[in-house]
Amino acid sequence: MSKTVDLPVTCLKCNSSQDCTVYESINVTVHPELKDDFMTLKLNQFNCKKCDNESFINRPFMYHDMKGEFLIWFTPEAEPPEEWWESTKTVGRHMGPDNYFCHPIIVHDIMEAVFMVGICDKNGSPQTDQRINEYREAARLLAIQAKEEILSRGRNSE
Repeated sequence: MSKTVDLPVTCLKCNSSQDCTVYESINVTVHPELKDDFMTLKLNQFNCKKCDNESFINRPFMYHDMKGEFLIWFTPEAEPPEEWWESTKTVGRHMGPDNYFCHPIIVHDIMEAVFMVGICDKNGSPQTDQRINEYREAARLLAIQAKEEILSRGRNSE
């Protein structure tokens, strides 16, 4: 199931504050329409009503694909919060420790998360820690390349 929360967000440009609906998790099997928004970085965007500034709300987020059997945890911090690990252990007791839900793919960059979805869609769910690490490294390199291209385009347009 997909889950949202309403949060007060302060605009980085004009400092005005407004409530914003933010996804804490999406399940693209149950809500397939959210996948395109995630893949195009439209999910968890703050749009200031006062100055029209747009920015990404950089907070922990879970991407769940039951059909593809993978779970991506995006967290800007080093690790997911302890309460998330506790809920994963509970699921593990019911679904079995080999269930993909008990072996999330943890990424710390939203671009890496987007590329990770593409890699899992193309190559299937990683079934081992080694495959998770291979997928994570491929997503990291693709994100670096994409960011370099964006910066290069910005420099060329000046």
